[in-house]
Amino acid sequence: MDTQQAKTCFALIVAIVSALLITPSTAFAYKVYSPIVTPDETAVEFWGDATGESTSSGAKKPEYKRGHVELRHTFFDRLDLGIWMVAESGAGGTSAGGEGAESMGYSRTKVSALYQITDKGAHFVDAGIYLDYQKFKDSLPNDDFLNVSLLFEKDFGGYVLNFSPGIRKQMTAGMEIPEVATYAAGFKYRYHELFNPGFEAYGISLGQWGNFAPSSEQQQNAGPAFYGELKDFYGYKIGYQGAILFPLTTNSATIASGVLEIKF
Repeated sequence: MDTQQAKTCFALIVAIVSALLITPSTAFAYKVYSPIVTPDETAVEFWGDATGESTSSGAKKPEYKRGHVELRHTFFDRLDLGIWMVAESGAGGTSAGGEGAESMGYSRTKVSALYQITDKGAHFVDAGIYLDYQKFKDSLPNDDFLNVSLLFEKDFGGYVLNFSPGIRKQMTAGMEIPEVATYAAGFKYRYHELFNPGFEAYGISLGQWGNFAPSSEQQQNAGPAFYGELKDFYGYKIGYQGAILFPLTTNSATIASGVLEIKF
């Protein structure tokens, strides 16, 4: 692939990802995090994901859309802090489309932290830890959530493997609710800096680690993904990620997700 073809491919994929963001499921982010952070980097990210109605069993699951904007910055060369504003379908009340129609509206604020534990390449795997706390607006009948994940990455040069086991804790006042097991996993092949194909898999609502829920109650998805970055666009870096995640369990639905980021 020559440079012009790569740039054309990059532009097309950014357009596809942007479409996902414009037409943007749970308290879980469909993104495989790397434990490696870039020192003194500031980024603005635009996210979107949407679930379809069909599940792997043919049952119907309500369509769901979500979008959010994140501002994050790296401090002390290892700590990446972010703040998010999230909008999702149903949060804005009934739209002009008639009774029962759902509009996009502000639903919650989210703060996140990612800490790089090991120096890159110093050990067999690179490691980090990620957490976020999601606060829903008072008018929504949702409880706040805390997500915590360990981040592991193995860089083989030509390709990268990631795995992130974690827990999600529902923070309900006056109630003791067990944490729920989660995971995210990814593979990326370094084909070209503007286009890297890969694969992602996610699991949420798995039950507890060591005491998993029946597969019919779990939510698991997997599918092809793609990544890329234009490293110098008038002094900025423009990156993208996108994935189509197919259901692996009867309690899951097809998910389309996209991330567009501007780094400086």
